[in-house]
Amino acid sequence: MISKGKYIVLALVLLICSASCKKKGDDVLPVITIILPVENTWYDVLDTIIISATASDETSLESISIGLVDENLIPVLNVLQLNPNNNSVSFTEEYVVYDKYMEGGPYYIRIRASDGENIKNQYQRINIEGLQRKFEYIVALSAMNMIDLKVTRIDLNSNVDHIYSLYGDYSASAASSRYKYLYVAGCKTGDMNVVDLVSPGIVWKIDCIINQPFPYFNHIYLNDEDLYVSYYNGNIKGSNLQGPVFFNATVPTNLTPVKLFIHNEYILFEQVSKIGPDRSIAVHYLQSGTFKQVKQANLEIIDMFSKDNNEVFVFANDGNQGTIKVYNIPQNGLSQPQSFPNERITSVAQVNSTEYLIAGENGVYLYQSITNSLVPFITNVSPSKIRYEDISGNIVLTEDKQIKVYHFSYNLPITAPDNTIALPDSIYNIHLVYNK
Repeated sequence: MISKGKYIVLALVLLICSASCKKKGDDVLPVITIILPVENTWYDVLDTIIISATASDETSLESISIGLVDENLIPVLNVLQLNPNNNSVSFTEEYVVYDKYMEGGPYYIRIRASDGENIKNQYQRINIEGLQRKFEYIVALSAMNMIDLKVTRIDLNSNVDHIYSLYGDYSASAASSRYKYLYVAGCKTGDMNVVDLVSPGIVWKIDCIINQPFPYFNHIYLNDEDLYVSYYNGNIKGSNLQGPVFFNATVPTNLTPVKLFIHNEYILFEQVSKIGPDRSIAVHYLQSGTFKQVKQANLEIIDMFSKDNNEVFVFANDGNQGTIKVYNIPQNGLSQPQSFPNERITSVAQVNSTEYLIAGENGVYLYQSITNSLVPFITNVSPSKIRYEDISGNIVLTEDKQIKVYHFSYNLPITAPDNTIALPDSIYNIHLVYNK
């Protein structure tokens, strides 16, 4: 009979044997050698990069992946997966830079190899020339009878193509050059539609809840690819590219939010009393939608633009008088750097960070914020909308049923358009669409 003590000794011996016989962990990294591309080679967007390399490990290779990362080593394109069949492989693969919206600059080819326990990353720096930004066409929204909206495309040769129709009235619109989407909001009867400009049709929409005589939609604002919609009922909602809501803000029940603008971490908007003439500028936090502050200002806001980190230009009307204001967010204060002629402002286009084209009832004015000067720029015109095409330096504006194109010049004033395009219906808005 074996004693209890002998059982304990035997168990200890077996335990020691087991520990000493256990396989030592693999701490040797795979080895990767990149042959192609050669370091600092230049490529264009949409090019195919030939990648040639070897990878090996002293035991086995379980996986190899090829990808492209930016300077912060964040992946920017899809990863190509390889399945090695032994512990030493050579491979040559084609890797397409398929994203035409990529910014130009330095990137890194990253090859990653794993032996199951260890991962090795090898990088090779390359340079990518971004796709040159080009103007493609004008999109116009027009209607004859207030309920049948026409979407029209006008190309560089002034060819006019009616591409889609929408039923309902109109309050606001925006366009995405990257996705070739047109966002069109109705007012009292029209839905908020997202229209594909390449294959014309509705991508998604927000139905209008009719509650005459009150509107349902007030305004829309496109921030990169996020859409913000203000509703008469007091809500502001933000949706991503496909429609799901990710942002919500509300105003007091006696107010309604109208014109929207995003500045840094804030969303600014004009809010209007439902029962009186009072108007104000409200500021909410963009991250949470919660209220920050409000500034009383009886202004009908036409447009807003960032002036600097703390201030925003506010182009508005005070009754029948156009006005240029600067809203200081930290101080919650308004100032007037420049007076405007005795007429209403109808539209504003930004030329650069310090110059703005202001469309008035009797012409177009150039406002230069550095010198705080306002001068007549285009005469003999009463525009309703104005846009600036920064590649060609053209000014595009609408006047009733016409689109007029002028070339930007400091030889003032400009008196005649270089081109006039006539549409059969009254034009509500125009947008400039680029290749990216």
